[in-house]
Amino acid sequence: MKQYINQVSEIWGLGSITVKNLSSKGQRAVHIIQTDGGNYILKFFPPKIKENLIIKYTESLRYLNTKNPKLAPEIIETFNGDLYSEINGQFAYLMEKIAGRPLQENIEDEYRLGQASARLHQFSDYNIPSCLDIDSIISDMKTKFAEYQFKSEYNKIIDSLPDFNKFKQTFIHTDIGPHNAMIADSNQVIFVDWDDAGQGSPYIDIGYPLITQL
Repeated sequence: MKQYINQVSEIWGLGSITVKNLSSKGQRAVHIIQTDGGNYILKFFPPKIKENLIIKYTESLRYLNTKNPKLAPEIIETFNGDLYSEINGQFAYLMEKIAGRPLQENIEDEYRLGQASARLHQFSDYNIPSCLDIDSIISDMKTKFAEYQFKSEYNKIIDSLPDFNKFKQTFIHTDIGPHNAMIADSNQVIFVDWDDAGQGSPYIDIGYPLITQL
């Protein structure tokens, strides 16, 4: 990342910056960008992530930034007014860094999370589908458990699942949980990690926390 500091500074019109690594998985990395004018989050994606996906990732954030109350970090446009940039063959985008604390797995924070999720699911005018392919995931479930002794019972459960595309479609996050939310200094719940977000069934968001608890 050090070799890209000058490029990042020029692309987003930032002054002197300091970079701290927040997390990384393979070639996908998240960095904290510290400047005199504020702190930001820079997300770098591996070359296998194509531009059409970056467009979906960033458009979902631009859409959310028009909504009130605030549920997502503000995406920061480049000096040229773009939502993302390509740096040495890898796409990246910049967001504000939310000042606050991570949500905890307690009754109070989980209740706040549910309230914020309900507000999110009121947004029904977004037409770009989520990157989460539910049909493929359901199909893969049968293959994944094909060698298990309980596969026939498991398949009955899979076969009983409805067609989620027939339900009401709203804006969904796809990975809701305390691990992906912050309590901002303004006391609002702000979701992070929106990369698979988009139009889909809110039942997907509702069911995910239940699955993780199971």
